[in-house]
Amino acid sequence: MTLQKINEGTQKAIYTVAVIRTDNPNRDESFSIGEDQIRTVAWTSELPDAMRIVVDNIGEIAELGHYNLVVVEEIFEGVYPTAARQWWAMWNSKEQRYIQIARPKQYKRFGRISM
Repeated sequence: MTLQKINEGTQKAIYTVAVIRTDNPNRDESFSIGEDQIRTVAWTSELPDAMRIVVDNIGEIAELGHYNLVVVEEIFEGVYPTAARQWWAMWNSKEQRYIQIARPKQYKRFGRISM
């Protein structure tokens, strides 16, 4: 399904930050895509702010590394929006920070992770 615009002119974007736990032993299907637990933890109107949340682990979004993946998504306003762009990172336990990665293969079919 394509994005359905809700107003004329330029569509505004937001940037969401979603954390993903891929090794969740207590899977709660209400938060899951497949077997992974996914939580949208933040959204901003500016990409640098969303990236800073990830880089600085603001709010301890990694929860001590339990959320081993994170994705920042650019989403434009509309009905049934998909992510226009995505930035992925994986938690590095040794460095205690997220490291940028390519989109994991299990998420290639999803047009949007957050929201």
